Amino acid sequence: MNTVNTAISSSGQMEQDLSSHATSLIIHTKTLLEYANSACPEFIQDINQILIATEKLLKLIKTFFLNDTQTVNIRHELRNPFNPIIGYCEMLLEDIDKETHSKAHVVLEQILTTARRLLNLIDDLTLPSPLKKYEQNDLSGKEPVQNNLATQSGSLLVVDDQESNRNFLSRRFKKQGFDVQEAENGALALEMIRSQDFDLILLDIMMPGIDGYQILAKLKNDEKLRHIPVIMISGLDEIDGVVRCIKMGAEDYLQKPFHHVILNAKVSATLERKRLHEKSEKLLLNILPQEIAEQLKDYDPDNRDDIRQFSKHFDEVTVLFSDLVGFTKLSTGISAQALVDELNQIFSAFDQLTEKYRLEKIKTIGDAYMLAGGLPSPRPDHAEAVANLAIEMLEEIEKLNKQNDDKKREHHDFKIRIGIHTGPVVAGVIGKRKFNYDLWGETVNIASRMESQGIPSEIQVSEATYQLLKDKFVFERRGPINIKGKGEMVTYLLKSVKC
Repeated sequence: MNTVNTAISSSGQMEQDLSSHATSLIIHTKTLLEYANSACPEFIQDINQILIATEKLLKLIKTFFLNDTQTVNIRHELRNPFNPIIGYCEMLLEDIDKETHSKAHVVLEQILTTARRLLNLIDDLTLPSPLKKYEQNDLSGKEPVQNNLATQSGSLLVVDDQESNRNFLSRRFKKQGFDVQEAENGALALEMIRSQDFDLILLDIMMPGIDGYQILAKLKNDEKLRHIPVIMISGLDEIDGVVRCIKMGAEDYLQKPFHHVILNAKVSATLERKRLHEKSEKLLLNILPQEIAEQLKDYDPDNRDDIRQFSKHFDEVTVLFSDLVGFTKLSTGISAQALVDELNQIFSAFDQLTEKYRLEKIKTIGDAYMLAGGLPSPRPDHAEAVANLAIEMLEEIEKLNKQNDDKKREHHDFKIRIGIHTGPVVAGVIGKRKFNYDLWGETVNIASRMESQGIPSEIQVSEATYQLLKDKFVFERRGPINIKGKGEMVTYLLKSVKC
């Protein structure tokens, strides 16, 4: 009997302690609100958010002891209100001038101190965990520091069923320059993610209906959405929950209430990793076709047979070679920097054309430029696309020459030869550490001969390419010419698109 009485007494004392701290928070907040009404009314809205959260907290404490709610659920519910309490206090300390409104700063510090003490008392109701111990030892007792995070950009989605948490996170990140949108449930979040582009998702775990785990699973199983980084947020602090989120593909994990330094650091680190990943992806795609680059992500450099999977025979592709006339002689009379600048200007223009027509740049060799149509993904209009690009190549060279004349830059009028042939090739990746996507076969050799034995400022094509394009383009028959290694071949000069 004495044991039961002691337990009841202890429970009553705990309820009294928690309720007392929560009541103190309400009193301090109302004091701050009275001051703001007369001295700084622009902050009333934020202070009201703190008051709403403190009143909700007191109500939850009374409900907990009255109904003997399950520990795991109450831990999540009791920690939720601390997010707006601590978060808005920290933002107000940043925004309210300390010299002008010293009283407001004193009261805000009192609210923060009381809130952190109460948070520690609430955590004592539950089983300890490594995360909770880390947070208490490193964060809970510290004074807030000023947020010196530089203005950033990016699109964030905050998914949380608690309006106060969404409002706080939106305010925090909009203040730093982010575009922030909110979703109050999982169904709405999935709809928004599928229809808009987001750089980062802050996702609450415990929500009614579709919870955070289910949303995370759907995102990571979707080929189009799995690249979006997700930071999971929760009032729970079990290490098992953290491990589960990371294994499912979450980028990081945040526990409520958020400490603004850790919140900012994790969001910044996640976005920086995303930017670096996108940069490396872009760099990889500048070297290899997208399809091949995706396959290479699973490549094992120590498995010799692995590289063979990237080799493939194509029945029909169109190969183009172009070469700057007289560039070798020209290069002996200008500086290395000037030489590189000239080539970069020309090849950058060619790169844009290759991208425009969705063709594959294979490589540059000195002043020669090689591309192909119809691989690594076959397409029926490969010859037509290459022909259109070749015509624009000539136009681009004339345009660059004119621009340099107008700017009175020291330069030389460039001319190019272009050769095109259509036929079968073998394409694949060579190399073990430094990769190169290349083509092999007679088609490549003939395309090269079409260029090297062509005419400056003309596009010479083979009979095979001519037969594919004769109904859509204007040609001039050049006649049979002697092609090294092939003997006589009939060739044509591509002039323009038929009207």
